[in-house]
Parts: sequence; structure tokens; C-alpha cells
Amino acid sequence: MALRMWGSERDAPAIPWSDVEARLMAAEEYWLVSVQGNGTPTPRPVWGVWMDERLLLSVGSTSHWRAIVPHPEVAIHLGDAVSVVIVEGRARRATGEDTFRAYVEV
Repeated sequence: MALRMWGSERDAPAIPWSDVEARLMAAEEYWLVSVQGNGTPTPRPVWGVWMDERLLLSVGSTSHWRAIVPHPEVAIHLGDAVSVVIVEGRARRATGEDTFRAYVEV
């Protein structure tokens, strides 16, 4: 998989997924953005870990859970405003013996 920077394909070269994945793996904090029922975006910093090609986030915010249950579409980005990484996906509560109750999987 290759990602492109914002703009048309002619504006920027492809960014190898391995570079994006390395940034996700190195990060400890992420910004999770969910959308409330009234359309208000709700960004919050959360801890997390990139593991087995999925992002596990520690989500304690009740505003996120209220938003994620009916509308699981979320965006996650790293804090660096110069070398930007934004990942979009669908969140769900993580399950399994090795996960925490408050983790969300993206």
C-alpha cells in the first residue's frame, strides 16, 4: 500500500506504507477524532500501540464512546504538524484476553 500527501498524485510522490507504519509504531500518543451525533468533531489525545497491523487505543473518554457506538468512523493522527500522519478507519471495542476493556481497535 502506498499513501500520497494531500493534493493530486502529480503534487507529491507516494509515501510507502512502511514509512507510515514505522511512525505509527514509534508513537506512544495519538489524537483520536470521533464525531458526535450532532456532527461536532471531538479530538482527544489518547495512548496507544500499533500491533499486528492494527492500532489499539486507550479510550477512557465517554464522549468518544457515545460517538463511536453509533458512528464508528474515526480519524487518528500523530502530533507532528510538519511530518503529518493521518489514518482513517472504523473503531470498535477490542476483545480478547490480552486487551484492556477500554481499548478501541482501528
